[in-house]
Amino acid sequence: MKRGISDLIATVLLIVITVAAVGIIYAAIMPLIRGQIETSQKCSSSGIEIDTSRGYTCDDRGKGEVSIQVQRGESDVDIVGLQLQVSGGGKSKSIEINNTLTGLDYVKEYNYTALAYNTSLSLPEKNEARTYVINTTDPTVGITAPESVSVAPIVKIGNKNKICGISSQAPLSGSCAH
Repeated sequence: MKRGISDLIATVLLIVITVAAVGIIYAAIMPLIRGQIETSQKCSSSGIEIDTSRGYTCDDRGKGEVSIQVQRGESDVDIVGLQLQVSGGGKSKSIEINNTLTGLDYVKEYNYTALAYNTSLSLPEKNEARTYVINTTDPTVGITAPESVSVAPIVKIGNKNKICGISSQAPLSGSCAH
């Protein structure tokens, strides 16, 4: 006499296996989805943008420099850095800056005085702006005909830093206010 699994036991086993599979998939996928949602929320509410209204975002070709004025809003997002991008002539160069950076040979912060390259850089605090000057003739940058600039915030997510997408971009004007 052959004995098999009864229909009732087979149905119960299928339900248990299905519930276990759904639980495993949920436990594996939900942290990924939560992380993506948190990153998206922080990046979209960072309040970082390029200010073109005061004449500090400009191309000073006579000096071979581009200035970018970055404005930060009142957001509480933990911004740990900025990625500045200069584009022109069919290519672009991205430059990361943060509060711990001791300086770069081709980026300086403008503050109404003649600052030298390779000095400390700082990030804008809430409701502040900073103007960064980039030497586009430096071989590291290599953009001889800059056309536009953009900025992307770098935010803290858990214990990792995440470079967000570009939050603001602007064409360069030919005259600088400084």
